[in-house]
Amino acid sequence: MSGPISPLDKGEKVIDVYEPPPAWRVTFLKVIFPALLCVEFAAYTLLRRYTKGVLLLEYSSSTVLGMAEVIKFGMSAFMVTIDTEPSDSPRDGVMKKYWWLLVNSSKMVVPAVIFLIMNILTFGSLARIDAGTFTAIAQLKILSTALMMLPIMRKSVSWRRWRALLILTLSVTLISYQARPKSEGTSEKQIADLGSFVVGIILELMEVILSGFSTVYVEKVLKSSDQKQTVWERNFQLAFYSMFIYFGIAYQQTTMQGIPMGTGWDWSVMLVAFLGAMAGILVALSLKYTDSIVKTLATSGAILLTTLFGWIYLSGPLDFPILLGSGIVIISLLNYQDDGSEDKFTIPICCHQ
Repeated sequence: MSGPISPLDKGEKVIDVYEPPPAWRVTFLKVIFPALLCVEFAAYTLLRRYTKGVLLLEYSSSTVLGMAEVIKFGMSAFMVTIDTEPSDSPRDGVMKKYWWLLVNSSKMVVPAVIFLIMNILTFGSLARIDAGTFTAIAQLKILSTALMMLPIMRKSVSWRRWRALLILTLSVTLISYQARPKSEGTSEKQIADLGSFVVGIILELMEVILSGFSTVYVEKVLKSSDQKQTVWERNFQLAFYSMFIYFGIAYQQTTMQGIPMGTGWDWSVMLVAFLGAMAGILVALSLKYTDSIVKTLATSGAILLTTLFGWIYLSGPLDFPILLGSGIVIISLLNYQDDGSEDKFTIPICCHQ
């Protein structure tokens, strides 16, 4: 009498069973990743402003961004080997997995190029405007994303959200106007300072527009793809292309200008590179374990941190209109996430007869 026939005897493919992590670990990750994202957002913005706008270090932003992608690539390459989440990538060999990810990564070329332009724009902007104003303007990425969703994704946005976006735009305008340079000197210096400030605003607005397009593009590409890939695998693919793009530009700059790649580096620039590597990973992990509302709260906290610490340590502007505008920005972000459904937690109004 023969025993039971196993799937291997039948020649069937054995599918790995994914076991979700314990509830306590998920709860911990839901708290720690948004908290780290909030601190990372603020620290990354403040440090870039410090190195470019205060210390005036003349280092190559392409080199720094390239080093950040090397760090991200190394972390992602290690994590894809131990990650147990469901994926279509092969599991019968590390090199085979790497090769499969690279062969199926062509869709990440466009985001890599867009992120390159965005990152270079942010460095140029932070050399001209303070960290608090920069962070406030960056919140307009929600507006640019909503505008891009209309023609590309064919998605509509409710009037409730358009009102929130209008308030957001007005509050960012208030902050930008109030934070403008008020130098006490000759008219030529005032014009030069104001011109530099306006250029910084324009550079950040360009980055905001590109961010909206890239967000919608990546969402459309990922949703239209039949392949299932993990967060680490996507970061692995994106970092692979970004490394070659950044270092290619840095090499060209070195050849044309005759300045070595490591010129101007110190501990602060190294920390900028590390924080740049962590930015994309923490955003992806925050959205993976929480949702966009929690990510918005983390961003709101970053507005307060950059405005406060920028004022304390980097001589950034801070007065009542800026505080008021920052508060309105945060409320607008939360209102945008409000879908109009009944609140889970309400404040009871007791009217006893």
